[in-house]
Amino acid sequence: MIQNIFPVQIFTDQIDITDKKNYNILSYIQKAEYLKTLAGSNSSCTKNQNILNEKIFNELRFLILQKAKKYLNSLGHKYEDLQFCNSWATKTEPQGYSQFHEHKNSYISGTYYMKKSSCIAFKNPLINKWFFDPEINFDENNIFTYENLNFEPKEKSIVLFPSFLKHMVSTNETKNNRHSIAFNIIPKGDFGKITKINL
Repeated sequence: MIQNIFPVQIFTDQIDITDKKNYNILSYIQKAEYLKTLAGSNSSCTKNQNILNEKIFNELRFLILQKAKKYLNSLGHKYEDLQFCNSWATKTEPQGYSQFHEHKNSYISGTYYMKKSSCIAFKNPLINKWFFDPEINFDENNIFTYENLNFEPKEKSIVLFPSFLKHMVSTNETKNNRHSIAFNIIPKGDFGKITKINL
């Protein structure tokens, strides 16, 4: 009997803010200063790497942390509080994309989408990760054999995931720039256990 053990959980939901606030946020990041990244093609991020600290994001910052707590509570994680370690806006131009990557020095990562856009793709961490790393051939497509799974963002949607999970921005097939707000979250206060050494 096959049993699915140790799956990776991601969290998706809607952020409850007004259309006007959402529009103002999008307008703000469209005018922000961007720097080209080496993580893909026609892909850039804001020079400001703590963009959620800006006053315009006060409500969104609070709502994201509430969703993050809901996510971790559902997984049974214990923590005192949560905080952002960094945050930035992204811009993916038409036909642009990002490569698969993960976020270091972070607990959970996520993205907020002001409007429907091209997918964020997650890489299956188990595919081709057997001990001697063989090329495995599969005779069917299912949740065990998919190499990547896509999440299609909707307006005012959020996705949260463990920072170790590799992900990428799929090719922007539209004629407009794709914008999002990305962030990393770490625990605040005491977290984890003191290292113990058995002698």
